[in-house]
Amino acid sequence: MKKKFAQMLSFGITVAAMANLAVSVQAADLPYCWGTTDSDVFSNMQQLDDKGMMAWVGKSYGAQDHYKVLAKENSSDTACSSFYVAYINENQLRFTLRPGLNAYYQAVEIIKQYYPNLACGKYSSESDAYLYRIVDPFAPEGTYELQNLQTEVSSAETADALMRDLAKAGLISEFYSWGQTARYYEVQKLRSESGLTYHSDTDVSWTAVEDYLRAKGLDWTVVKHDYYYQITPKETCAFETEFALAADLYEAYDLQPEYLCPESITNSVLGTNSLAVDGDINLDCSIDIADTVLLARFIAEDQEIEITGTGIGNGDLDKDGSVTMSDVSVLLRQLANLD
Repeated sequence: MKKKFAQMLSFGITVAAMANLAVSVQAADLPYCWGTTDSDVFSNMQQLDDKGMMAWVGKSYGAQDHYKVLAKENSSDTACSSFYVAYINENQLRFTLRPGLNAYYQAVEIIKQYYPNLACGKYSSESDAYLYRIVDPFAPEGTYELQNLQTEVSSAETADALMRDLAKAGLISEFYSWGQTARYYEVQKLRSESGLTYHSDTDVSWTAVEDYLRAKGLDWTVVKHDYYYQITPKETCAFETEFALAADLYEAYDLQPEYLCPESITNSVLGTNSLAVDGDINLDCSIDIADTVLLARFIAEDQEIEITGTGIGNGDLDKDGSVTMSDVSVLLRQLANLD
């Protein structure tokens, strides 16, 4: 293996010697397009006021308190048995740390150079920025989001500088510039019957609930079943109307209707990794002979190197779906300005 690598490296140095300067990755070259899907998926949906009733949705995944409840269709006369709870945050950037014992603390120190009052893990209105770990089955381990609380400095230049500092320190494998996160959950009614369903052991006076409904002029009935209570309209009503009543009852009696939230979420913020730049194998935001050497060692199956999935993807320069010596040749020609 060492002989094979030495032969490839000898060829690489001969060609690369013709290149006097490394190819620098400039901010203008970076694909700042994460968040392009943001909340567009909700544009044809009607927002509902839930008065805090659905705050529990997404808590196990680290979602924040502010959220929107959206009907699946924007039709007032269409009943539906499920709806979306969306958590939409502005001015977010996201990065994934390389595995390493001290990577997090090193990253925090770098971020504090831009945001001295950085809050970590717990939101604070007195902070410049809020850094928290993404607990998401679809996100790589060690993924964090930074919420900028000073929108006037949410510039591409700030993000570019921060990315470069984190990359130069060898701390990150993915980086997504300022955008809008839109994490959403589809919530379903636990039973298919029309109306609202509540646990039978709910500590509330159902007589008081009936009086409340009559006082509001609502022709709904309260029926006790073996294991649950059902509040049902005498005539079919739109989902929006039903949900609005559930929110009113939650506010008045702390009544939480039975809803099913599947243990899965959809995240529309994946966008483009700003470190996904052809030729940047070691993810230091520049393209030079060091990238050629690392790529050659990877192809030679050198077990002693450290290379990320993003770096391997950046090595497929001829776009044939695999990383081979052909890619090393393309990279060397790029450095020598032969193409």
